Amino acid sequence: MLVLAAGGASADLIDLSSWTPLTLDFPGGQPAGNWVLEGGNTAVRQIVNADPSFFRNNLNLTSYSIDGSWQVLETGGDDDYMGFAFGYKNSSNFYLFDWKQGTQGYVGRTAPRA
Repeated sequence: MLVLAAGGASADLIDLSSWTPLTLDFPGGQPAGNWVLEGGNTAVRQIVNADPSFFRNNLNLTSYSIDGSWQVLETGGDDDYMGFAFGYKNSSNFYLFDWKQGTQGYVGRTAPRA
């Protein structure tokens, strides 16, 4: 569930149905992400083991605060990054707040625990 509030205003649930998926493709990598809306379009889950994938909006969020929660449902299998990207302009120009349970090799690179 994602909640947004502007400058001290009361928070409202966000309808995620207008948001769009984006996958950063790696040569020899995995398929594009598959994002599924849940909970009245206020929650989303990525259900495919994919290359780095975002579910992004087209809103100008200057002067907004964001409050929400993450949940890791399965920790014994695959260990992918999860996080929140903001200020996305292109694949080389964005900020990322992320988490990863353990270090993992991938397509000649190392994805460190974060």
